[in-house]
Formats: sequence, structure tokens, C-alpha cells
Amino acid sequence: MLKAQFRALQVHTDFIPQHQEALFPKSELPDHVLCQAVLALVFNHRQGIKEITAKTSDPYTPFADGSGGRLNHKLTSVIMLNCGDNELVVEVTFDSIDEFTIGFGGRKYKATAIVEIRDNASELTCVLDGVTSKAKVVLQGQTVHVFTKDGSHELTIPTPEFMTASGGGTVLGGAVAPMPGIIEKIAVKPGDKVQVGDALVIMIAMKMEYVIRAHKEGIVEAIPYKPGDSVQKDAQLIKFVEDDSKEPEEEVKI
Repeated sequence: MLKAQFRALQVHTDFIPQHQEALFPKSELPDHVLCQAVLALVFNHRQGIKEITAKTSDPYTPFADGSGGRLNHKLTSVIMLNCGDNELVVEVTFDSIDEFTIGFGGRKYKATAIVEIRDNASELTCVLDGVTSKAKVVLQGQTVHVFTKDGSHELTIPTPEFMTASGGGTVLGGAVAPMPGIIEKIAVKPGDKVQVGDALVIMIAMKMEYVIRAHKEGIVEAIPYKPGDSVQKDAQLIKFVEDDSKEPEEEVKI
């Protein structure tokens, strides 16, 4: 009944926390579910880049699609996830715009995917080594909820060390650069209110694009850099202040 309500979006903002155990009973994480979660994150990353690009005057930049395409070699990205107390390290090689090789635990899968993203939910159809599966993946802050016909699973995205370092990654601190690089695009301006997961900045480092996202709610106070500027590791890219005007949260149907 609860899962039917969730799928039908008959929920409120505290629905998942109130029914955590019923919705996400502890069970071993199947390989195909981990692949589904990773693919959803890849496509959400692409969506974040498109959102930033849509706010700029250069929609034809090669960094606009986030496809992972590279000249003369294939891009491999590492995605970190936690499942309970288990730390999962997943390598994703971009074979083409919608074809991937996903590797973890000494195992590799060839994958293709079609993803439809609505708000923070992804309806995903993927083929892993010739086997088709479907899932609904919901991103809620740093948590990834995966719903399949066989049940539901919950994973978490660990907060990078550079986001928890002194002076960065909090509402009172801001967003910081994970490594030296160049600011490609900025998606916010002073005075903007940001929510958890909002795309803030695209920076280029080691010939790769990185989307820096908000890890907490707040208001943009200042932006010390502009597109084209070089920044050093741990440079504060966005300065935040708390949103004092925020009213207590009411139960809202979504």
C-alpha cells in the first residue's frame, strides 16, 4: 500500500522518513540495481549541465551535453556510493552517448539506457548484458532511492572531503573547488535562493567538466569568480548565507 502511494505520488514531504523501514527493508543490493542507480546519476549529471548551459549565452559549448565524449579515448568516471555500511566504488566508461561499461567488484557490465527525468525522479529502462530491466530512481538530497518490480533499495552519495573541509560546502561557508581548474559557467547570481542539489558552477579540470552543486539550502551572498577565471583547490566559488525568511515547512502533496 505504501509503495503504491509513493508510485502514485500520493505523498508529503515527510513521507519517506516516516515510512523508512517499510519502504526500504534491508536486503542485499543486486548488481543490476547498483547499475540502475549509477545510470540515473549519470543522466542527472547531464541534466544539470544542460540547466546551467540554458542560462548562458553559449548553448553550443562542447561542455553542454555531458555525454562524456572525448577525442581519441573513452572517458571513465568513478562514482562513489554507500549501501548501509558498505562503500561502493563504480567505474563508468562512456562507450557512446547512451552506451556504457559499468565495473565494480571485479565484474563488468555492458549497459544501454533510456531515461526520462521529471523533477528529481528518473524513469529508467536499461539493458545490462542483454537483459532489460526497468526502475524508478528518486534523488532526495544525498540519498538515491531505487524502486523496481522486485522491491526497493536505498543508497547514499558520500559528501566529498572537499565539501566538508573547513570553510566549504555548508550554508554558512559555500561551494569550493575540488581541484585546480577554470570556471566554465556560473548558474546563479547574488540573491538567488538555492536548494539541495541545485547546480551552481561548471568548472573544467584535467579536461573534464565538474558540476558543483549545493549541498544545503541558502542564499547566494557573493560570487568571487567569473567564467574564464583560474581557481586553485579549495577556492571558495560561491558564498552562502542562511535563508532567514524561510517559513516552517508545512505538509505538502507532491
